[in-house]
Amino acid sequence: MTFQAVSWEDSPGKFIDDTIYELKKLEGKSIIFVSGGVDSDTCATLGHLAMGDRLHSIHFEHGGMRKGECQHIVELLNGAGIPTEFKDYTDKFMPGVIAAGPDNEAKRKVIKYKFFDAAVEEAKKDNAKNFLQGTNAADENEVIKKFVKTQNNVVTPDVRERFEKEGIKIVEPVKELYKDEIRQVARHLGLPVELTERQPFLGPGLYCRVIGQVTEEKMRIMKEVDYTASEKLERLASQLKEFADKDKQCFAALLENSLTEDGLEKLPSKIDDVPIKYPRLTVSKVTGLNKDGKRAYGRMLLFDSYDIEIEDLVNVSDKILGTDVAKQNGIVRCATFIDRYAKGNLIVPLRAVATTKYDVATALPILRSGLEEISDELTDMPEISGVVYDITHKKNNRATIEFE
Repeated sequence: MTFQAVSWEDSPGKFIDDTIYELKKLEGKSIIFVSGGVDSDTCATLGHLAMGDRLHSIHFEHGGMRKGECQHIVELLNGAGIPTEFKDYTDKFMPGVIAAGPDNEAKRKVIKYKFFDAAVEEAKKDNAKNFLQGTNAADENEVIKKFVKTQNNVVTPDVRERFEKEGIKIVEPVKELYKDEIRQVARHLGLPVELTERQPFLGPGLYCRVIGQVTEEKMRIMKEVDYTASEKLERLASQLKEFADKDKQCFAALLENSLTEDGLEKLPSKIDDVPIKYPRLTVSKVTGLNKDGKRAYGRMLLFDSYDIEIEDLVNVSDKILGTDVAKQNGIVRCATFIDRYAKGNLIVPLRAVATTKYDVATALPILRSGLEEISDELTDMPEISGVVYDITHKKNNRATIEFE
C-alpha cells in the first residue's frame, strides 16, 4: 500500500489520526534521522505511534552540531518516548565540506549527498524498506518549486531515484505542513516544550555559519562562539514582548576580518539623523536576495554607530540598501559594530530575527547594552577581533535569515 502525505484540514488531532493511519500501511522496517528539530521529532513520534519498534531512530553528529547538543537531544528524545541511537559521522562529512571550498552552495551539496549516503547505508544495515524524512512545505517550496538553495532535507528527483534503486521508499509525513502547523501537531502529541518550541537549526549546522572556507580550527572556534552567544541572544529576544507570538532565530556566525573602504566614498554620512561612521565592506561574500527573490552573493556593510539604539538602526537598513552606492558595490545587508578590537583575525556577526512563515523576517531591536555583554565575552577569545549585529530585515528581496 502507498503512503499519502496528509494535508492540514481542521485540527492537529485530525492530522495525527490520518497520518498514523497512513504510516501503518508501511511494510517492513523503517529508519529516521532525528535532528532534534520539531519537523523530524514530530515525524519520529508519529512513526513510533504507528510502527513501534519497526522504526529505528538515529541522531548523528556530522561535525557541525552545537557544543554538547547531541547528548542533550538524545536524552530529550529518549525521555519523550522516542528511542534514539546516537552515531558520530563527523569523519564522513567534515573532509568533504572542507574540500568543497568557500562557496556555501557547494558545501550544502556535499552535506546533502553525504546525508542521503548515510541514510542508504543505515537503511541497508537494518534491512529497512522505508526512510522517514521531515521535509516541510516551506522546504519544498524553496527547493522544488522555486530553487533558492540546496537543502539536505529535501528529496529531489535524483535522490528519490537512488533510494528506489536500493528498494527503499522515502516517506515524508509533514510535507504538506508549514512550521507553525507542525508545532501545533508536536504540542498536541505532548512533546516537551524544549522540542516543540526549539528554534530552527539549519541542516548543515555550524558548517554554514562559517562564512567562506571551513577548517577544523574554524569549526572549533565556531562551536565556542555559538555556545557563548546564541542562547544569550535568544534570551534577549524573548524579552521583546511585541514579538512574543513569533518564531525567532538567534545565532552567531564567523567571518574573516578582511575589510575594505573602497567604493564607499559617496555613501551618505547620515540617514534619517542616524550617523553612518567609519563604513567598511567585507571582502568575503554573504548571502542576500536579488530583485527576483533568488539568492545573490554580495558584501555586508559594517559601520559604527555606538550611541544609537538598535531600534533606530533597523529602521534605516532598507534605506541604506536603497542607495546607489549600495547597488554599485553589491551590498546585500548591513550590520553595526558592537565592539571592535585590533586582536584576532575573525569577526562574529550576530543575527536575531522574528518570523512566522520564514518568507519574511524582522531584525529584532535588541538593546545595545545586552549585545555589548555578549560582545565582551566573545572578544575575550584571542581569535575574535570584533562583533557586529545584522540590522537587515528579510523582505523586499533583501537579505536572508542566515548569512550563507
